[in-house]
This record gives sequence, structure tokens and C-alpha cells, in this order.
Amino acid sequence: GCSCLCNVYSQTVKIGTVLPLFEDSEDQNSKQLGTEILNGITFALNEFNRSPQVKIQLIIKDTKRDPVLCSELVTELSEEDSVQVILGPIFSSEMTEISDIAFLDKLPIVSPTATGDELSEIHDYTFQLNPSYKVRGKLMANYLIKELGLKNFAVISESSYGKNFSGHFVNEVNKLKG
Repeated sequence: GCSCLCNVYSQTVKIGTVLPLFEDSEDQNSKQLGTEILNGITFALNEFNRSPQVKIQLIIKDTKRDPVLCSELVTELSEEDSVQVILGPIFSSEMTEISDIAFLDKLPIVSPTATGDELSEIHDYTFQLNPSYKVRGKLMANYLIKELGLKNFAVISESSYGKNFSGHFVNEVNKLKG
């Protein structure tokens, strides 16, 4: 007879995706990032599905970069028993909104681009493929001090993006006696 592995190979695993696709918009700029990420996921998925192993089906949801809508979509996906993981969202504000859902439902959620601090440290089921601002600042300080032997620094950062990791950089420099 057929062993248990036959059942695994005949299954279809569902993966949810929550991306800012802006499907109802004509603005190509707002569509670009979500579409590019979806194209990458689809390409990898098509390559994987060529093998006779487990087939993967993608369930695609459009967040429109709205954290509240993203939370609703993740809740919908988490209520489907067959969804095993969610890829996305891609923005930190959306990840912040859905972390509790991932934890409560024990549903892994993987963000390819979110960079906010502690998004993946808060719960065991949220993951960031991009390093957080905290990690970036600490790594930069460690490299400059430990690898290059630098000690003196002047930190100039603009008020939005740069400010996000400059404080972590300064703290690590001070900790390393820079």
C-alpha cells in the first residue's frame, strides 16, 4: 500500500500573500513595489510547482497599503485552516498591525521588506527578511570600530529614514567606547 508520504505529495499547500497591489488604481508608481514582489513570489512558485512534490497555491490579497485593511485580510487568511503561512505585508506599519494575529493563530507571517524595530522580536510567528533599524545601526558601529578600527564619529541624519537607525548606531558606538 501507499505510505503516509503519498498523502503529503498529493496535497496542495496554501500560502497567503498580503501586498499593496492597488489593483483598482491607475497609478503605476503605487503598484510597482507590490507587483514586483508578487512577480518574484510567482516566479519562485512556478519553479517549485514543476516538481511532482507538494503543490503550492497562492491566495493573493491587496492591502492597498492600509494597515487596518491588512489586518482584516490577515484575519481572513488565518481563519482558513489550509493557509500555512502568509508572505507580506511589506510595510512596518502593516506588520505592527498584524503581529498579534500571527501570535494568537500561530500562523507564520514573513515580511520581505519591513524594517521597523522589534517587529520580529515581539512574537515568535512574525519574521523580517530585512534587518531592522536597530540591527543596521549596531552592525554599522561594530564594523566601523571592530573591523576598521575607527573611534571618532560625527553623526548627521535626516529626520525620517536616517533617524530610524542613527540612535542605535550612537548607542552601540558608546557601548564599544567609540
